[in-house]
Amino acid sequence: MGNGFAKSDACTAVAKRLGHGRVFFIRQDVASASATLERLVSPLVRDLRIVSPLYGTPIRCRDLKGEAERARQGGVALAADLSGLTSLGCFAFVRGCDAMVEDLSPLGPRFGGLCAIGVSKAFLARHRIDADALVAGLPLAAEVDLAGLEDAVLAFDEKRRRSSDVAQVVATYLLCHPRVRRVWYPGIKGDDSFAAASNVLQGGFGPVVDFEAEGELASAALPTCVQLVSGAATGTIVRVTCIDTEALAFVADLERLF
Repeated sequence: MGNGFAKSDACTAVAKRLGHGRVFFIRQDVASASATLERLVSPLVRDLRIVSPLYGTPIRCRDLKGEAERARQGGVALAADLSGLTSLGCFAFVRGCDAMVEDLSPLGPRFGGLCAIGVSKAFLARHRIDADALVAGLPLAAEVDLAGLEDAVLAFDEKRRRSSDVAQVVATYLLCHPRVRRVWYPGIKGDDSFAAASNVLQGGFGPVVDFEAEGELASAALPTCVQLVSGAATGTIVRVTCIDTEALAFVADLERLF
């Protein structure tokens, strides 16, 4: 790996979860790390697309395998931004991605300013390039900077799974509410992206639930976990971010907000 920890436990653990590939930790924020990844692979492909598995308004999940195949046909590499999902939430290389980037700062303050970047074994083989040569000269993190990383990933993943569990309850409740026209959540079987999400995501379908209400919500009374994300209040898409039980209290008291 150039700095003596090519076989670091942290690198190995993340790479194994993602699928076959190589992962490196770099002292950069996610915007800079994304630009670095693009610079590394740009001599090998026409372009690099970096996408989040969960995206958009209303919320949906990408078919990473299908998008990666279509991208490669056009000479484009597809990278997954796993910030907030981690390597436990999406096995990006298994799902067909050529590369990945992840902001580590959500794992805790001691990991601020650190990111993971990686490339799949298939990408390296296709372009006949050595991973260590690819990252030579980059500001790679020292092994001491990664102390406790795996424990932090596991602790964060437990919170992520709990948030997804809350979101599943919220989505199910909203589906049955008489004042709700439509609900978008990748974990609902009738959702347009349920099939993709079932294949792409691990340990839950994410913390975000979107819905369309009949009538105008009293926006001044909305809790911090709720946003109106699509213009005027009437007919607006309402986004509930289920980080904690505040979201459950919101849907239980939904009638009061009309």
